[in-house]
Order: sequence, then structure tokens, then C-alpha cells
Amino acid sequence: MEGEDATTKIATAGMATDATGNDNVTMQERIEDKESLTVQGVGVVSLPVTETTVAALKKVAEQAPHGKGAETIVDRTVRDTLQINADQVHLQNPRWNEKLKKLVQTAADALGVAPDTVQAHLYKLLLYETGGFFM
Repeated sequence: MEGEDATTKIATAGMATDATGNDNVTMQERIEDKESLTVQGVGVVSLPVTETTVAALKKVAEQAPHGKGAETIVDRTVRDTLQINADQVHLQNPRWNEKLKKLVQTAADALGVAPDTVQAHLYKLLLYETGGFFM
């Protein structure tokens, strides 16, 4: 994010109906640059991500598919992004767990459900380049 050299924001948004009838629940939490993760084949990924790191991530990533009925297909006119599977991504700093727990709590509160019924699991790391999209 422009103007934020030492930090960046991680955000998640989902479509759901919360307790107040809102259709969109958005949470964000500030992640410090020392709160890095590692990606197998790349090494440490610190924030903000450099162009060199982006190039390394692209080498281990694959084109992300999308679902079409019962099929999973790659169609860059529908989804133009790269993905790295969760088993290749490791959160290094224990503070990530604290921040993810806070995001889960916020999501549960916004959706009007008990916090112990909501869990966060890393599914994939997505890499959207300029102009990338998922329709």
C-alpha cells in the first residue's frame, strides 16, 4: 500500500449475512514487516514484498484454476492469478497466530456466531499481479 514502507495490511473479506443483516463482512489487521512467512523454494518473504521476491514466488507458483460446475479448469479469462499451495507456506512469527485469532473473533462477532465455531485455515497463497483478477 502506497506510503507504508515498514508495514502493510492483510485483509480478508467474505460475502455472508452478519447479525445486523449486512451482506459484506470485512476485517483487516496490520502485519509488521518482521512478521514474515517462508515459502518452500523461495525462503523468507518479508513485508513489504520486493520485486525480487515476487519473481521468486512466481517461479514456484502455478496458474490458479476455478470451478465450472463439477470441473476444475484453468481459464485466464475468468481467473488470472497464481497460487501456491498451503503445504509450501509456513508462518514463521508466532504473532501471526495472535493476529489470525483476532480476525477470527472479529468475523465470528460480525456474523453473530460463537467464536469457537469459526476456524481459520491457510488454503493457498494467491499472487495477483497488476491487472490480475477473479470474476
